[in-house]
Amino acid sequence: MGIVGGIVFILRAFLLPRAVIAVENLALRRQIIVLQRSANCSRLRQRRSVRRYKNRPVPRDVLDRIVEAVHASRTGAGSVSNGVIIVDRRDAIETMMAHTYAMYEKLDRMLSSPIPRYFVKRKAGARSVGMLDRFVLPGMRWYIRWRKEGRGDEISRDCPALMLFYGPADEPMVEANCTLAAFHAILMAEALGVGTCFNHLIPGACNRSPELRAMLSLAEDAEVHAGVTMGYPGIKFLRAIPHRAAEVRYLRTSP
Repeated sequence: MGIVGGIVFILRAFLLPRAVIAVENLALRRQIIVLQRSANCSRLRQRRSVRRYKNRPVPRDVLDRIVEAVHASRTGAGSVSNGVIIVDRRDAIETMMAHTYAMYEKLDRMLSSPIPRYFVKRKAGARSVGMLDRFVLPGMRWYIRWRKEGRGDEISRDCPALMLFYGPADEPMVEANCTLAAFHAILMAEALGVGTCFNHLIPGACNRSPELRAMLSLAEDAEVHAGVTMGYPGIKFLRAIPHRAAEVRYLRTSP
């Protein structure tokens, strides 16, 4: 193996994680980017979504600083009607999750029956129902089962805090505005050592569950368009996984 090969072997054995999750057909290999500790490393490149949190509350002064970044977010169409709801009590989050799981369980039953499915599809549209069939409900069935077995909450990930971004349902660019505000919150949280993860399952439940709408005091014309779970990371990342756009091209103006 030689001296160089032996050194490489030792470095790999002691510096790389001892255990990894094997994902079929995911060939990262040499593409993995080792996180740099230098201040020059882009925070955008090294950010990781955090789905496991410490059992430690996020202080309100930290949450207030994150909200300051939300206020700095710009909007399209000159909107000033977006808002953010902060839930930082675990008992409130657990109550929300009870309604969230109940809503998705009911929705799964409705889509499994021809007549209710027809009316859901007619109201929500074929595209939304197809997304539920292909992406949301297959995983949700496991989440519901694990929760009933006492194996954890895979929707909120037992987060200590949750931010919900809402606005008028019929306002132009409202979803984009809420998403931009949420990303401002994520970047500020990262700077403050708070882990975050976008969550699109909770907003859907907030908009459709009468109990959740009442709990959040949502106006009749308002909808939650983005959600972010947050808390101090329960795991430490040593690497960042590279992401690339599916396509990047300049439009040709002539053949």
